[in-house]
Amino acid sequence: MLWYYDMSRRKFLQIIGLSTAGVALSSSQLEAIAPISGKTIDKSGKTIRMKQSIACAVHDAGAEVVLCVPSTGTAKIFDEYNKIIPESVPYSYNEEVAYTIAHGAGLNGRRSAIIIKSHGMAKATNSVIDSLTAGTTAGVVIIVTYDKKGRHSDSIFDCNDFVKGTGIPFKIPGNETIYQDVQDCFSWSEQLQLPVAILVDSNMLDKEVKKHTLSSTVPQISYRRDPLCHVLCPPLVGYQFQVLQAKLTGRDWR
Repeated sequence: MLWYYDMSRRKFLQIIGLSTAGVALSSSQLEAIAPISGKTIDKSGKTIRMKQSIACAVHDAGAEVVLCVPSTGTAKIFDEYNKIIPESVPYSYNEEVAYTIAHGAGLNGRRSAIIIKSHGMAKATNSVIDSLTAGTTAGVVIIVTYDKKGRHSDSIFDCNDFVKGTGIPFKIPGNETIYQDVQDCFSWSEQLQLPVAILVDSNMLDKEVKKHTLSSTVPQISYRRDPLCHVLCPPLVGYQFQVLQAKLTGRDWR
């Protein structure tokens, strides 16, 4: 049970307690104390869980590299993503390394996504800031889950203010528009030629949302190798900062 990183301490203790009780109690007695899960997914297929909607949106957008560091909320999304693809992708265990891999894929014309917790993004901030200067070719989307009440975190901090402070463009999705919001972030990333983030409340991941069966709205792109456009070079930081500001404000920077 310890392998499932998304499990809360309370839930873990609850399951351990039920497992112990199962040794001593009959099945009928155990059923009486077993926790009742939330409402199941609508059998008509009109609704799905938010975690499923996010996973579908990433897949349907054509993301070829998807990474996840397991933590509150992130594992739920990644588990759903692994159910969609032919061969499961393993977890990553270092946020900065995982972010750098996702960004490197984007630089090379491969759409990518990384699913990390807000505290994990704080650990990856060095790479996040550098990626804004380097830019990207294909869409790079950071799905950031946050735990606003600190139920499964070492501390509480304002995720919105933190992400804003990094300078990365970000979106706060709607519950019923989460599928389209994720796909829009890929388009937005490619329009700006910058990585972008989408902030997701981990407490909402098991909520039901409308099921979307839309085909991808993210247009295909053509990759052209241009290392001089993406180099990080201290003598050029002033110019590169001006380029970044032009991208963020929608001005022509070429």
